[in-house]
Amino acid sequence: MRFEDKFIVELEAIETAIAEVYRSNSETYDSQVDRALGSVISNLKAQQKNRPSQPNSYSGVDLQLYQTISQTTQTLLEDETDLTVEDVINCLKTVRKSVKRWNKQNGRQGYLTFIDRFV
Repeated sequence: MRFEDKFIVELEAIETAIAEVYRSNSETYDSQVDRALGSVISNLKAQQKNRPSQPNSYSGVDLQLYQTISQTTQTLLEDETDLTVEDVINCLKTVRKSVKRWNKQNGRQGYLTFIDRFV
């Protein structure tokens, strides 16, 4: 079974959260999503190693994306007993790969306009 098929619910939850931020602020860009995903991944990796997470200086949409993605991942971890932190990190990496692919193909909001049609 493909990773995307096994974790479809989790991937949709993360992408829905991202799409909601985009719908509330049309000046959101793929690069902001990529940064927020990277920060959440870094914080989850730090959590795995019992290290403090790196502080960020986000504001505006960047902060909203970071908080929304972080909150979504924490909810997933709390609600799904068989979901591991490593599973969530891999989901975030999968979304991040999609951000890069659609951004390269369709420009600065390529990923956001793509997922907006589906979630």
